[in-house]
Amino acid sequence: MLIFQTKADQARLEIEAKTHFSHDFISLLKTDNGWKKGSKIFYRENKEPGS
Repeated sequence: MLIFQTKADQARLEIEAKTHFSHDFISLLKTDNGWKKGSKIFYRENKEPGS
């Protein structure tokens, strides 16, 4: 019998501001004490003028 238990996951967050978009990618690790943030990668994408 094969049992899968998720010990890791990842979250993606996109936020739209007036002049740009913010993109966050966060890795998560499940421990006995709950979910912990592993690492975070982010970048900013500027909007085109007039959009």
